[in-house]
Amino acid sequence: MNAVQTAPDPAALPDPLLRDKEVAKMLGIGVATVWRRVRDGSLPTPIKLGHMVRWPRSEIIQAVERLKAKRGVAAAA
Repeated sequence: MNAVQTAPDPAALPDPLLRDKEVAKMLGIGVATVWRRVRDGSLPTPIKLGHMVRWPRSEIIQAVERLKAKRGVAAAA
């Protein structure tokens, strides 16, 4: 009997954890700028796993969405 394979539910997939280089590439900025944006609050602080630091991809996307929403509010003012 052949089982029908379906695509996994996207909500069930784990949220990938990104390194600072990956966040920088995703945003089109340098690694030093990633850390400046963490310090100024534009980007979330990373999760610490031992000596490693990682950002959940969803948190980076949410930060960008917040910045986009702020841009709309600032333009209307």
